[in-house]
Amino acid sequence: MEESCPSNHSRKEGAAPPREVVTVPSRQGLEAADLLRLSTGVGPVFHDRGADSLAFLVPPGTAEQWDLPGSQCHRAAADPSAGGWVVPPHTDTAVTDPQILRAALGRAAQTIRLADAFAQSPQDPAAPPPDDAAHPHPDPSTGQQPR
Repeated sequence: MEESCPSNHSRKEGAAPPREVVTVPSRQGLEAADLLRLSTGVGPVFHDRGADSLAFLVPPGTAEQWDLPGSQCHRAAADPSAGGWVVPPHTDTAVTDPQILRAALGRAAQTIRLADAFAQSPQDPAAPPPDDAAHPHPDPSTGQQPR
């Protein structure tokens, strides 16, 4: 699906510009794609099942300035395989804006960190609330525990 993405793109006269993709782990990519769908829109996104990653189609030249940790920019292969389109290329948006993608990936990473922290907390959200009889609250008027 990908090859290295040099900063200077040599191409033949009249040839289509190279397509570049930003690749991220699938979980973060799916979260970011959802955020983008609900806001500004998202260009084509491909799921590479073999690498368990998502690839966002971005404008040529993005690699020259892309440095977000946990992601990479690559020149896209002409015919991606070993996966499927999450957002097909025939959408109204030809590519995803790199600055907007960067912000969405940051929000997605933060959401994932919070979700993981909550999942690891000692409190089980499915557990019933504590029994008030076993843990009585003080009387607000006297501050004394009920008997």
